[in-house]
Amino acid sequence: MYYNSLISIPFLALFMLSDKERHFDMVTAFPYWTDPAFLFYFFMACVLGFFINYSIMWCTQVNSALTTTVVGCLKNVVSTYMGMFLGGDYIFSWTNFIGLNISVLGSLVYSVVKYKEEISARTAPLPMTNINDKAPPQTPSLPVPPLDKQSPPEKE
Repeated sequence: MYYNSLISIPFLALFMLSDKERHFDMVTAFPYWTDPAFLFYFFMACVLGFFINYSIMWCTQVNSALTTTVVGCLKNVVSTYMGMFLGGDYIFSWTNFIGLNISVLGSLVYSVVKYKEEISARTAPLPMTNINDKAPPQTPSLPVPPLDKQSPPEKE
């Protein structure tokens, strides 16, 4: 994600400068750039965006990509239902409600199936085969003399 962001900066700058009147001037003419409350919220959104990207990368490094995907899926489920009940702009209809629940259920089932596949792949024993499908070469064994409990012969 870090490199993706870095690589996209020149392209976004070119895009903004390509139609200066429409993009760049609109951003610079935004009336709230001098409002301290707006600057605080804007700064906090940037900081929180950094921390969410860092935590995703850290989660992937400490766990696995699959764990990060499952956690992201669960986060999306919570966000969906919180948005329905707390957002204030959700207009209830049975078609929309059933569609959201089918989508959430499909996402959860997919995550569970993928998780079980990875767990079974980790615990499956590796097959023991020889490259040439032959028995491994036997090393000749040397005869081992029997151990006597007698004392060693005396020197004369």
